[in-house]
Amino acid sequence: MSGQDRIYEMITERMISQLEAGVVPWRKPWATSGIGGFPQNIKSKKQYRGINVFLLSGTYGSPWWGTYDQMAEASGARKVSDNSRRGFHYEKDGEPWTGLKGEKSTVIVFWKRLLISERDESGETTKKTIPMLRYFNVFNAEQVTGMPEKYLPMDTTVDADPTVVLEAAQKIHDEYLAREGAPAYKEIGARAFYTCDGSDKITVPPRELFTTEEEYHSTRFHEETHSTGAESRCNRPGVNTFDHFGSQKYSKEELVAEMGAAMLMAIAGIESKATFENSAAYVGNWLKNLKSDHKLVIQAAAQAQRAVDHILGVTYEEA
Repeated sequence: MSGQDRIYEMITERMISQLEAGVVPWRKPWATSGIGGFPQNIKSKKQYRGINVFLLSGTYGSPWWGTYDQMAEASGARKVSDNSRRGFHYEKDGEPWTGLKGEKSTVIVFWKRLLISERDESGETTKKTIPMLRYFNVFNAEQVTGMPEKYLPMDTTVDADPTVVLEAAQKIHDEYLAREGAPAYKEIGARAFYTCDGSDKITVPPRELFTTEEEYHSTRFHEETHSTGAESRCNRPGVNTFDHFGSQKYSKEELVAEMGAAMLMAIAGIESKATFENSAAYVGNWLKNLKSDHKLVIQAAAQAQRAVDHILGVTYEEA
C-alpha cells in the first residue's frame, strides 16, 4: 500500500468508527457564534477546509487548532537551542514546556502541489503539477495547559437568536438564486430534487410540509449543493453524467450534497443536532460505501467545499 493510500485509509477508518458508534460525522453540529465556529489554525488564523472541517468539529469548544510547535508558541513558550535531534526544545517560565503532556493529537490532511518532470513520446521533457496528499497532527487549544484565555471557549449558555440565524440561512439562499446563471427554483409537491436532465431546476416541498425551519433550510441547501454540479458551475460527474440511483457515482454525489448542506447550515449558525434522526439503514448504507471506496469521503468533502464556495460566491487561493 502506498503512502497516499494509507492516508485515505486512515481518514476513512476514522469516519467508519464514528458511524459504527452511531455518529454521522458530516451531520454532527458545531456552533458558529462567539469564539466558536469553524476550526481555525492558531497561527495563520485561516479556517480549515474540506474534510478537515468534519475531522476537527464537534469535539472541543475552542475553534483553535495547531501543531505541537504552534501550540507551544501560542501558549507563550519559547525555543531554546539544545543538542537534540530537532536542535531545540520549548521552555516557559524557565522550565521545560509540558503544556501538551499526555494529550493525543488529531490527524488532518492537506493537498501539497508538487512540480514534476516527465518525458513524452517524442523525448521532450515537460513539467506538470500533481497533487500529493499529506497529513499532519494537530491539537486543540483546550488540550493545552496554560493557554491564554483568548483561545479558550467563552460562555456559550446563551443561545443564538433563532430569527437572526434563519435570516442568515435565507440570505445565503436568496443571494445564490439571484446570481446570474443561477438554477430555477420552485416550491411544489412533496419531493425535493435537482433535475439532471439539463433543465437546471431545484424543486422542494413548500415550507408548511416541513416539521421544522431547520429541516426546510437543510433540504434547500442539499439541493442547491447538487445544483453546483452542473457543467456551467463546478462540473461534477455525479450531476452532469448521472447514471442511476444507487451507483457509486450517485453515492458520491449524495455525500457531496450532505456535506455541502452541513457546511452551509454551520455558516448560517444552525446546529443540526435536533434536525436529523439517523436510521440504522442510513448508517449501514454509508458504512458499506466507505468500506468499498477509501477515497470517497476525502474526495467528496473537497467537492463539497468547492460547491459551498460557489454558492457563497467566494474564491479561495489554495496554499
